Amino acid sequence: MKIRLNRDAAHRESEESPGKGHSRRFSPRVVRLIVAGAGLLALAGIFVFLQLQRPPVPAGAVVFKAARILLSPGAGWKPVESGGYTLVRDICLPVLEGQGLFKGGTIEVLSSPDFPTSPEIMATNLVNGLRSDPSVLKDTLRVDDFTTQSGLRGIHVACRIVVRDETRHAEAIAHCYLVRNARGRCVRLNYTTVPGHDLEAVHQMVLTTLAPW
Repeated sequence: MKIRLNRDAAHRESEESPGKGHSRRFSPRVVRLIVAGAGLLALAGIFVFLQLQRPPVPAGAVVFKAARILLSPGAGWKPVESGGYTLVRDICLPVLEGQGLFKGGTIEVLSSPDFPTSPEIMATNLVNGLRSDPSVLKDTLRVDDFTTQSGLRGIHVACRIVVRDETRHAEAIAHCYLVRNARGRCVRLNYTTVPGHDLEAVHQMVLTTLAPW
């Protein structure tokens, strides 16, 4: 009888205290928490890896985060992130306003998931729209290919725009640089200025410093 009691006690002890040869069982809630935690750790690891793979931002560069590109405009350009620019559709702040020698010029970057993934298709759509716009001087419309120093390949569209009504007569020169960023999305960089201030230095700056981010 004593032996039987000792065996029963040992059996109960082994059930209450899992030991060697017993696997611990977790509740479904604990399992879900463990899986969720592992997933968050994996995502954090991927994020850190991508950050380490991304090259450092050059000194003086302006990053357009939503468009995943950067530009190094140099002196004479003021980044603006407020005012009416915030109402522009698909705008990627900041907008660069020309100062001094570049006064009258603005540089805007536009990006949207609705943009075509091909710069060629985007250029075709843009040119068709410009050709039907009465304010565009059709004989000034120009389209050409370009490659930036960083290796971005794209299409440049340029034209002259004249706005006339009863109270004003305004002219502007518009340049659109269409490229595809590292995520495969098209990005549009607009450089707009007034006649007499369309400087070659601005175009060279775009070609030499526009890069993916």
